[in-house]
Amino acid sequence: LHKLWINFETSRYSENLYVENSVLKQMYTEQYVVNKVGEKLPVGISHVDAMEGKLLYDLVYAYPEQRGPKTLEVGMAFGTTALFICQALNDRQIAGKDGGRMGHHVSIDPNQSEQWSGVGKLNLQKAGLFEKYAEVREEFSHAALPKALEKGEKYDLIFIDGAHAEEFVHVDVYFSSLLLDKGG
Repeated sequence: LHKLWINFETSRYSENLYVENSVLKQMYTEQYVVNKVGEKLPVGISHVDAMEGKLLYDLVYAYPEQRGPKTLEVGMAFGTTALFICQALNDRQIAGKDGGRMGHHVSIDPNQSEQWSGVGKLNLQKAGLFEKYAEVREEFSHAALPKALEKGEKYDLIFIDGAHAEEFVHVDVYFSSLLLDKGG
């Protein structure tokens, strides 16, 4: 694996800004992702800033319980946040911080296959993280989140970055607040 060093001229969060993940390294250094047929797609604004991704990584890695945290994200696109989160789950397991109970990550994105050409899932597979930690639910969050609530699912961390229209954000926040576990 490659270390991804992220340089910021001015940053309050500058120490240890790297995550060992070759797919993330390519995304941030070359500014493109590769789909299933080998086409290069420009990353553009369709992923989080590296500092935000590293913050998510640190939140998951530092989870205080002796079990892997359960995480959920609304909006997957190219899989950038899922890569940071799943890499943290993997690194926790390697460090023995999960007490033998691995974490799990769920990404909700109705457009993963069509609009994003399945690149988010593909990137997790390339990084060797999908089969072990991740699940993709290809449906709208306003349908998927109530279903998760009905099933009694609980999450330790939820990241919302799906549809940005105000009414969708309100629905995502409302249902996410009900899905958060105590202390989440």
